[in-house]
Amino acid sequence: MASHVIVVDTTLKRAIVKVTPGNYLSDILEEACEKLGVQPTQYSLKHNNKSLDLSRTFRLSGLSSGARLELVLASRSPTPVSVALQLPPAYTSLVPNGRITECFSSNTTLWLILRKFESMAGTNMNFTARRTQQQGEREGSEEGSLSFYERPVLNIMGREVWKFGDLQKTLRQLGFSNGTCLIKLDFRKTNQPYEEVMIQIKEYFEVEYPLKSEKEIMDQNPQGSSESDKKSARESSELLSEEQKIISSEVNSGEKLKTDCITQFGQESTEPPICNPADRQISVYAPPSTQLPRAASVPYNSGDFEPTTAHAKLHQSRLSNSSQNKRLLSDAEIENLNREKAEKLANMSRISIKIRFPDQSSILSSFLAKETGANLYQFTTGLIVDESRPFKLTWHDRGPKRIPNNNKQLVKDLGFQNRMLINFSWENGTEISKERAPVLKPEYSRKAEEIPIPDVAVDEVADIKEPMEKEINISEKKKQKAVGKWFKGLIKN
Repeated sequence: MASHVIVVDTTLKRAIVKVTPGNYLSDILEEACEKLGVQPTQYSLKHNNKSLDLSRTFRLSGLSSGARLELVLASRSPTPVSVALQLPPAYTSLVPNGRITECFSSNTTLWLILRKFESMAGTNMNFTARRTQQQGEREGSEEGSLSFYERPVLNIMGREVWKFGDLQKTLRQLGFSNGTCLIKLDFRKTNQPYEEVMIQIKEYFEVEYPLKSEKEIMDQNPQGSSESDKKSARESSELLSEEQKIISSEVNSGEKLKTDCITQFGQESTEPPICNPADRQISVYAPPSTQLPRAASVPYNSGDFEPTTAHAKLHQSRLSNSSQNKRLLSDAEIENLNREKAEKLANMSRISIKIRFPDQSSILSSFLAKETGANLYQFTTGLIVDESRPFKLTWHDRGPKRIPNNNKQLVKDLGFQNRMLINFSWENGTEISKERAPVLKPEYSRKAEEIPIPDVAVDEVADIKEPMEKEINISEKKKQKAVGKWFKGLIKN
C-alpha cells in the first residue's frame, strides 16, 4: 500500500510526496522542495516541532502515513561531522582496524572527503584514479584502449552512492548535520575508458586536493605497480596541471603564513632533533623490586577513610555550585580560548616524555617541540634489546591513542604537552611469562635507579584543610550576599 506525507512550508503551501518504507527523508526533502520551488540545501524538516534525522529511512523515522511535516529554514553555519571510512580488503593492512576517522564540515562533498582521505599523511591509498586493464577480446588493439576506470562505490547507511552527480552531494544533503557517519568503500569495474572518465571528473568537480603524481601512485599501490598504473598516473597529472598551479599558489600562501607566525611567536628553533639515545640526556628508572605495591605496605588506619566535617561541607558547596545555571561561552570567547591554546603550544620549545616498558622500567627524557613521531620511534628503537621486533607507542587522551610513526609533530599535530606518559607495547603481544623479561639494553639498565617516592608527613596532611576551609568560607559568603536585607536579622553569625 502506497503511503504519503504532506510537507507544508512557511507560506502554508502544501506538497504531497509519495513514499515507500525504504525512502530516505533526505530524498523526501528534495522532492518536496522541487515541488515547492525552493533549494533543498537551505531547508530541513520538522514533525511536531522536533527536527527529523534526514539520514534515516521512512520506516525507521517513526512517521505514519499522512504525517504533516514542516519545511523550516536550516542553519547556514556548517557543523562538524565525524566521518569514519571503512576501507576495502586491499587497504585494510595499511591502517589500524582498516578504518580512517576524520572530522569534516557538514558542507563537504563526498568526493572531497575521498580526496582528503587520499592526501592524509601516513596513508598510501588511491580511491579516485584507479584503472583496470581488460584482457581477452581486444588483445591486438593498443594498450590505451584496454584501460577502463574503476569507480569508487560508497555505502552510507545502506545507500549506495557511485554516480558523479551523487558524489557532489554534501553531508548535510544526505542528512548528516552532526554526530558521526560511517562510509564503507568498495570499487566496481566499469566499461568506460579511463581517459574519458578523467575528463568527466575534471568537468564535474572543482578539485581542491590534487590527484597523486605518478611516483606517489607507484609507491602507494599495495598490489604492486603495473604499466596501466603508470600510464594512469601520467595522464592524471597531465589533465590536472592547472589545478597543480592553484595548489602551488596555496602552498606559497601557507609558507607566508608560517613566516608570519614565526615573526609573531619568535624565531623558529634551528636545533636539530636528537634521535640517538646516547646523545640525549635521559633518566632510567628500575622496575619495582617486589610485586607487592608500595601502598599495600602502609599500615592500615581506619581514620584515613572517615570523612570529616570539612569534607562534608566542601562536598555540599561543590554540589550547590554545580547546580547553578552558567552562561555558555560565546563564539568570540571560544575563539579567544583556542587562540590562547595555539599561542601556548607555539611558545613551547621542549617537552618531557616518560616511556614505560612492559617490565615496569621507565625512561625520562626531553624532546623538542618540532620533533615528530618518527623521531620518537627511532629514539625508542635505540633503547631496546630487540630492535628488529615491531612495537607501538600509545598515550591517553580521552582514551588510548596510538602515536603514528610518521612526520607529524609531537606538539603541533599530536597536541603533546609537558610531562607526557607513553606506554610501550609489542605489536603482536607477548606471553605473560615474558612480560617481566628485560627490554632495555644492558648499558641503560645498569644506570637504572629506584623511583623516588616521598613520604607524606602528618603535618602536610593537616595543611590540606586550610584551602578547603577557604573554599567553604567563600561559598558561604556568596550565599549570605544573596539574602535580602529583611532577613539579615535572622542570620546567626
